[in-house]
Amino acid sequence: ALVADAVEDTFLAVWKGAHRWRGDGDVGAWIWGNGVRQLVTHLRRAGRRARPSPLPDLGTAVSAEDRVLDQVAFGDVAAALSRLSPELLEVVQAMVFDGLTAREAGRMLGLPEGTVKGRIRKAKAELRDALGTTAFELGDLR
Repeated sequence: ALVADAVEDTFLAVWKGAHRWRGDGDVGAWIWGNGVRQLVTHLRRAGRRARPSPLPDLGTAVSAEDRVLDQVAFGDVAAALSRLSPELLEVVQAMVFDGLTAREAGRMLGLPEGTVKGRIRKAKAELRDALGTTAFELGDLR
């Protein structure tokens, strides 16, 4: 629900704010930036409401992906992500959640590849500090 709401609000923001796009640069990057800002807003709101994850139906198995998504949406991970600066969060969004390489994220965000790599290192360090060194692994970032 959190991501779906952020996507919906992104489409609304793009539709209502289309007149503000100046035409310079990549329209995809402009839309992406809107999406990142909407996601940050929704994560911050969710962090303030901090409700526990719903209990799974004992008759069905909960996938590992669903458990991770619950932690991202409602747990310590959401709180840690909400404390990242927007610049760091947009790189985490691009590389971790969307699976882009540093080069692809750089193109999408209009940043040099080296800047993207530096920001993901800084974001990982901040998340490790917030969550503990073994609490959360971001995995193999290209």
